[in-house]
Amino acid sequence: VKPDAVLFGEDIVLASSAGDTETIAKSGTSFSVAFVTSMVVIYFEGVSKSAVTRLTLMPGFTRSLFPITIEELLDKYLPFLSIKPEGSQTGKDNTYGYELPYGPLTAKALGLRGAGALDISSMISAVLTIGVVGMMMKMMGPMVSGEQTQAKEVVLEPYWWSDYQFKDVPSILRNPHLESMYKQASLDKQAIVKMAVGAFREQNTRRKTAKYLYLKTQMENYDVYIDITPKQFLSGRMEYLQVIAAGIMETFTPSGLYPQRYGSI
Repeated sequence: VKPDAVLFGEDIVLASSAGDTETIAKSGTSFSVAFVTSMVVIYFEGVSKSAVTRLTLMPGFTRSLFPITIEELLDKYLPFLSIKPEGSQTGKDNTYGYELPYGPLTAKALGLRGAGALDISSMISAVLTIGVVGMMMKMMGPMVSGEQTQAKEVVLEPYWWSDYQFKDVPSILRNPHLESMYKQASLDKQAIVKMAVGAFREQNTRRKTAKYLYLKTQMENYDVYIDITPKQFLSGRMEYLQVIAAGIMETFTPSGLYPQRYGSI
């Protein structure tokens, strides 16, 4: 029996109705595309956020860094990517598509939990057609990052964070412990803290969002995951800037190349 899909690291091979050795997705493989899309999202999220720890950021202040489990990933993404209701026919079905799996039933099949009660109202109301399945692949990137695609991309100037001098940053952080940490930090840590300050002080909403997303990308390159959404960051609360600065300076090693781990992985 040929599987619907095979995952080799980051390479996905789809089944195809064109023949037993074909891997090109076409109308006969719409059932595979939805399933593979779900698995790609779970794989991406699971790999990129697998190093989850709890870390003391400041004296007397503790915050979690992205506590994500496989069950939470299934809850978040499968209902949106696999929406065939329970009880639908399992053969060729022009209404719902062929073998399009229902998220909670997939979770049950994987042995992670019981199927639970159906709640169709909380799922996407539109019925997936082959065209919508194709659109789903284009939507997957924004869905993975959890952000909405902006109508017009904001272009940031190179080194937009470099305007903030060393002497200015400690006072901006408004915390004696963070000021001391910053003064002792390596240049790579200081540069990313400057990015955080630059994004925090930006007045334009769209540019502030773009700068924060750029900052998050740079932090994630060092395996630093701070559970602060763009909406929270846009609120301008100093607490969020302090948490980000503390996370950067506590987690990076002096070389800035490898993340220092806290607790067990």
